[in-house]
Amino acid sequence: MYTFESRIRQSEADRNELLKYSGIVDYFQDCAIFQTNDLGVGNRFLHDELKTAWVLSTWNIKIVRRPAIGEKILTGTAPYELKGFFGKRNFRMSTPEGEILSVADSLWTMLDLRTGKPCRVPEEVVNAYTPEEKLPMEYIRSRIEIPDGLREMEKITVTEHYIDSNLHMNNSRYVETAADCAEMEDIKRIRVEYHRQARRGDILIPLRGETEKGCVIVIADPEGERICVAEFLRA
Repeated sequence: MYTFESRIRQSEADRNELLKYSGIVDYFQDCAIFQTNDLGVGNRFLHDELKTAWVLSTWNIKIVRRPAIGEKILTGTAPYELKGFFGKRNFRMSTPEGEILSVADSLWTMLDLRTGKPCRVPEEVVNAYTPEEKLPMEYIRSRIEIPDGLREMEKITVTEHYIDSNLHMNNSRYVETAADCAEMEDIKRIRVEYHRQARRGDILIPLRGETEKGCVIVIADPEGERICVAEFLRA
């Protein structure tokens, strides 16, 4: 498993001095980017040479414990399947002593930048990786069920703060926005489905729905089209 070491910063923590939920996603996606760059198949190579890009489709994150300010952590990632249009990748956050803090499964889609449509994972990318065994965790492939009675939350305008180097709203900022709307303190599982990209100046309308074990946040545009769906569970 590819790993990097870090330490939880004050700027990454919430009011309880614990790593924000969106911070877990930040560490995971940064780890994936570090690995792709080190292997020579990072974003610049994909964009400039192959005219392709990875697009994140889903997250399934199990949280055991959130690390606190100053705590040292080890973040790792391992792709376990590259097939057709898709890549499947595990993530793990742990202490240096081996305590598991969180694990995740993710699904990525390879996109042809010239057509805007999915394409097969290029041979250069497949050959760069050595697929590893899947991590032991609960793998959930079903779609997030949208509850009845969604309640509209405060509208959000996508500002430059949300935008990353791909010129659209960063994946973790959706989680940040949805977690703020969830208003839950003890989240143990986060599932996310990305439907399309939001860009600078777009208006986002979060809709909240209660479930037996947590809540679902639908982030939509003013016309009601879903941009992202996130599920937060207490167990």
